[in-house]
Amino acid sequence: MRRYNGPHSIFVAGSLAVASSLAVDESGNVYVTSNSDGIAAVKYTSTGNEEWVSHYGFKYSVYACGIRVDKTGNVYVGGSSYADTDNSLFYTTIKYVQTPTSVEERNTSVPSTFCLSQNYPNPFNPSTVISYQLPVMSKVMLKIYDLLGREVATLVNEEQSAGKYNYELGIRNYELSSGIYFYRLQAGDFIETRKMLVIK
Repeated sequence: MRRYNGPHSIFVAGSLAVASSLAVDESGNVYVTSNSDGIAAVKYTSTGNEEWVSHYGFKYSVYACGIRVDKTGNVYVGGSSYADTDNSLFYTTIKYVQTPTSVEERNTSVPSTFCLSQNYPNPFNPSTVISYQLPVMSKVMLKIYDLLGREVATLVNEEQSAGKYNYELGIRNYELSSGIYFYRLQAGDFIETRKMLVIK
């Protein structure tokens, strides 16, 4: 019998986490994920030493359901996350890509609804980020219009998979002068428009 215990206690936001799933890779390394106010994932070597620990969960309540390791050493944690702001429920998958000295976390949550967020920063100069999410694969059109309703630019015009997207808009790329503009997302039957302000 080996006791697995590293220097980190698995606490997230002051709450004691309880292990929810365990996996063992071909080399005998042990991976544990836990439930609390976030997801904690820990890797122990075959001798019981803690190699790395990672926490996920910030403005969402996140719950882990299972953990798996593929043949190349990638670690996958599956679960769900709940957004307190708008009661949205997401299926959440976190992928950890291991390197010899570190682990990289990639969140691949699949949204449950369409959403176009307010650009940030706003007002802006010289650039801003427009974020949106798709619950299913969709034909996406993201366009900019001026105050008179004239089309200024097409930012996206393609089929995109379900997921979250960030588009960085630079005023120099589209020669935007100071003033009010509108950006419009159409994805399937979903259409939403938001206002942004360019300042110089």
